[in-house]
Amino acid sequence: MPLCRLVTAGLDAAPVFRPRMVSSLLDTFADDAAAYRAGHPSELRATQEAAWAPFLAWAPTALGGNPLTVGEPGVMLGVTQPPAAVAAAAAVVGGLDDLELAAMETAAGAAKSLLVGLALWRRAVPLDAAIAAARAEEAWQAGVWGRVEGGHDVDEAEVEVRLAAADVVFR
Repeated sequence: MPLCRLVTAGLDAAPVFRPRMVSSLLDTFADDAAAYRAGHPSELRATQEAAWAPFLAWAPTALGGNPLTVGEPGVMLGVTQPPAAVAAAAAVVGGLDDLELAAMETAAGAAKSLLVGLALWRRAVPLDAAIAAARAEEAWQAGVWGRVEGGHDVDEAEVEVRLAAADVVFR
């Protein structure tokens, strides 16, 4: 069903709502999860840094030579991306075909990161790395405090399915 929903969105919704979808993706980029790190504990921050490292290393390729700006640890809002990086992201997203746009919206929404969607689209990272980045904080907390049945497992499955469906469309 997730793949069917993506194809339906690409065929039916994207042609009608393209400007809104592009704007939504750029809003996601403005608060991209890749740009934020926990202030403490240091183990969580290290987990985040490891999960996001492949994406941050690849970001200049996706963003016209511009790296993604990452806030200081503990900063939870307000990291501003360079205008040239935003323009590059806008150009890429605006140039997607309708099916790719629907898949990008799904991937970016599942990961809270346009960078994850772009990396999957360009095959710059494997699917498992995208899933790990999207779930870094939750997986770390579940490792410390334990998994909540009917909570963590459901969230994990949803992220995996949504990212996998987008990955299938991109390939």
